[in-house]
Amino acid sequence: MGSGRTISLEKDPWIPGLPTFKLQPGIRQQLWAFQWIMDDGCEWNLDIIRQSCTTAEVEAIRRIPIGNEDARDDWVWHFERSRIFTVKSAYHVFRESERNRLGTPNPNHPDCTSKAWKWLWSLSLPPKIISFIWRISRNAVATKRNLWSRRCSPSPMCPICDLGDEDVRHCLFQCPHAARVWQANHPSLTLPQDAWPVVMWLLDIHENSPASSIPAVVACLWAIWLARNERVFKGIMPRTAVTTVNAVRDFTFWRTPSQPPSTVDFQAQHRSNHTALSLPPSSSHWEIHCDGSFRSESQVVAYGVIIKNPHGQVVDGCAGTFFCSSAIVAEAKALLTAVRVAASLHYPVSIFSDCKVLIDILHDPRRVGPWQVRAWIQGIRSLLHLYPGLVIFFTPR
Repeated sequence: MGSGRTISLEKDPWIPGLPTFKLQPGIRQQLWAFQWIMDDGCEWNLDIIRQSCTTAEVEAIRRIPIGNEDARDDWVWHFERSRIFTVKSAYHVFRESERNRLGTPNPNHPDCTSKAWKWLWSLSLPPKIISFIWRISRNAVATKRNLWSRRCSPSPMCPICDLGDEDVRHCLFQCPHAARVWQANHPSLTLPQDAWPVVMWLLDIHENSPASSIPAVVACLWAIWLARNERVFKGIMPRTAVTTVNAVRDFTFWRTPSQPPSTVDFQAQHRSNHTALSLPPSSSHWEIHCDGSFRSESQVVAYGVIIKNPHGQVVDGCAGTFFCSSAIVAEAKALLTAVRVAASLHYPVSIFSDCKVLIDILHDPRRVGPWQVRAWIQGIRSLLHLYPGLVIFFTPR
């Protein structure tokens, strides 16, 4: 404020101590700020001000310094110490107003996150994972939306589903791929609401759901993010089963870091003798069921594969058809597909087939099998050798 001669009492935002910087509408005889200044020009005329203002408004006005009578009234930006307007500052003010409107906390506000940050840094997780939670909570990751807003990406759309802008919330929770992973691993978990910082959501789970495992939830976040990066940087479309198993694998490794998840009893079973082909698996492992069929009339072979998580839920699958002249070809194609899928999961998997002829061939390394499927049998054996955590079981029809 200079002289106050160009400041409208009701129209201009001229009072820093008020939420809107403006007086409440009312009937006032005065129109300009200088009319509320004493004749000596040194202090406010509080008697006049009290007649038409609330107590809060009076206190806010009396704290405003009065300039010289000849000084010019000028605009300043209240939200910067320099009092100079910047687009960056305006952006932060807008974001804060949106949070207030939605009733969500500011992840940068010390009152909101001091407890959450202390809790986060105290978790027994790898440092890179804690840093990842910190970055997604502050929206400091290279999502398509963030890159697009900085003109570093031609589009803000999600690279996986292309159904919406890829911000943190869409990438980790709303994308159909992410939603399926959460449904498979944590079906009863309530996902965060709009603009709710991830660290606050995790803290809420920790405080209100003692049975929930924070490392398991964080492992889901990390697996979804890695699957997203595979799509962005390698062009590989994520599969729900692969992402889900990767989350379980990471959680297992974080829980027992001295023993990698690949070193389980399945290796000993597979290498010790061939009885592993008929032993029942543990109910805590992933399962892949495969089957093939053949129609002699049309010479059409069909095969299918389904994947079940440790809870027995079907999380993914695939199927196909082609022309051939033998039922063993259908079963071999189904089993080869199942083994390939299991190998891509990088986790111990139990594979089930109802083709005893094919399993007997795999049981005896001296047998090569029918000529139509010899190459596929060799491929299955090679994968079983490379991935000892994969075990094939015979299941009767």
